[in-house]
Amino acid sequence: MITVENTDNLAGVTICGDYEDFNNLVDAFHTLTISEDDLKYSEYIYMSIRVLGLCYDIRHASQGDREVVLVDNGMTSDCMVWHEMVVPKKNVYYSCNCMYPEMIYDMMALNELVRIRIEKLSGQKNTNDGLFHKHVVWDEVIANIRFLQSQFNNCVKRTLTPAAYARWINLITSNDSDLYKMPGQYMDLLNNKYHEMDKGEREKSISVITKRISQYKTNPEYIQLSRELEDAAVKLNCPVQKIRFKGLEYPEVIKW
Repeated sequence: MITVENTDNLAGVTICGDYEDFNNLVDAFHTLTISEDDLKYSEYIYMSIRVLGLCYDIRHASQGDREVVLVDNGMTSDCMVWHEMVVPKKNVYYSCNCMYPEMIYDMMALNELVRIRIEKLSGQKNTNDGLFHKHVVWDEVIANIRFLQSQFNNCVKRTLTPAAYARWINLITSNDSDLYKMPGQYMDLLNNKYHEMDKGEREKSISVITKRISQYKTNPEYIQLSRELEDAAVKLNCPVQKIRFKGLEYPEVIKW
């Protein structure tokens, strides 16, 4: 079963699951995200590429390239005698970490991608009408994504006060953010600023960062960055998404 827990220093969260859990999640990510040949939803390609960054870590975790955790499976010596077999008493689980601002972005982006999948499966633009469509209601892809989101939601709920959580859940489930229009450099900026905080500052900033993501279009910092990106794109004659600013590189070592 997929679990999501805060890291010790609240730098981010740890996603943990067994081999099958992670494989199912990777398949769900690849099915949900928008490919380059999907002309109808081409505006969501760059957002999908960003989300696939989390998928990349999950896939490599399932290959043993991240952390490995041994988890008790309830097996006892008496049970082994009863079944006349010798089996391990622990299961192998895999885990990877994701920075808090990035995870918040991914959860919101997945909401938008789930909405698109509901439209595709049901043929209805109003996703509320399509939620219980026969091709949607038990869709395995949506179920796997929603379970990951629910685990992250529980993680945040245990971290924030009830009042702060109420504000947070309203922000992260907003339907009018147009997140697919946000250039990824803004998220790089938020991730780096969050990394520079101490644990206490991070806990207090979760709701603030969520607001900066969900309401990015009115944030002065975003507006300034957006102007600089557009100017650089014109000067260099390349897409905004290809621009890289100095100082937005991720630290080589993160004290999770």
